[in-house]
Amino acid sequence: MPSVPSAIGPISPPTSGAIPILLTLGAWRHLLERIPLIYEHDYWAAVFPLGMYAVCTQSVIRVFSLPLLEPIATVFVWVALGAWALTFVGLARYALMACPSRYEVRLRRRPQ
Repeated sequence: MPSVPSAIGPISPPTSGAIPILLTLGAWRHLLERIPLIYEHDYWAAVFPLGMYAVCTQSVIRVFSLPLLEPIATVFVWVALGAWALTFVGLARYALMACPSRYEVRLRRRPQ
């Protein structure tokens, strides 16, 4: 069986490096370029890696018995859950704003 550093070494830098890149691109887009933070379907592509990073970190902890990584996994579970919740709320708002309410339809169809 390979040692722990050689087993997770090639995997860890690319996955860990993706998180700061996602955060940097988000900050650049919304803070520097001042693009408003409204719902877009592309946000699910940013939520997915956060969740997978949390799950993979938990798997590495179990397989290699590395309790040192537990705080990282715990933080990223909450970060991924928060990102998922915010994206889902954005989706729900987008869906509700896209379709007119029944009340508005009745007002338009009322005879004059």
